[in-house]
Amino acid sequence: RTFLNSFFQLVLANCHEQHNVRFYADALCITSHYLSKITQKELSLSPKEFIDKQIVMEIKQLLLTTEMSVKEIAT
Repeated sequence: RTFLNSFFQLVLANCHEQHNVRFYADALCITSHYLSKITQKELSLSPKEFIDKQIVMEIKQLLLTTEMSVKEIAT
């Protein structure tokens, strides 16, 4: 669970700029394969799927709570 919680925190802090699983695995000092095994077991998602879901959730939140255009959010 420690790696998973650390992964969650890293994604929340970095998903705006970092979409690559390798970045998160390196930050946790584990392999991408091991990170994938952890997330598949605990979440039934790949690390990339989790990262993408977090990005989509944040985009939805920005669309609902700000006056930012889709173009501004995409940038």
